[in-house]
Amino acid sequence: MNIFSLKLRLDSIQVGHTSDGNIQVMGFSSFQFFDGKQTQVSPLAFTAYGPTAQTIAQAGINGVVVALGEINLFSVERQNRKDKVANFYVEEAQTIRPGNPVEVPLGPNQTTTQSPNQPTTQPPVTPGPIASPEKREPVGVGTASSNGHCPVDIDEEIPF
Repeated sequence: MNIFSLKLRLDSIQVGHTSDGNIQVMGFSSFQFFDGKQTQVSPLAFTAYGPTAQTIAQAGINGVVVALGEINLFSVERQNRKDKVANFYVEEAQTIRPGNPVEVPLGPNQTTTQSPNQPTTQPPVTPGPIASPEKREPVGVGTASSNGHCPVDIDEEIPF
């Protein structure tokens, strides 16, 4: 299996859900590569599922992401010939530059969605018992000749 890491500009995004209710995004992106001494731009179809799809949808159209995944090649019949078509299956993505976010519709198994701006409620924290203050004794100062360590002559004086 070949794993690729590409910096993609997201040109179009279509959001949907699988039959299991997981989020799915697909669309077209552009990536740059060097051919000789010139920079070329090429389109590339992509597909992502789950949390990776959520990241891509939040990056949005014209957003830039670093995507890690695999490229699948398959043949498609077009008129009198067969063409090779590439699809980039994105396994992980990280947003570099956000664009116009795409709204994610509710899945078939969801009735409400939690907004990221809604505060989460947590149970109140009960204070634990107050620890009694420990008596601390000063530690000897290290010198440059001892490399920051104070020599200890008696094993009973070792603090641990």
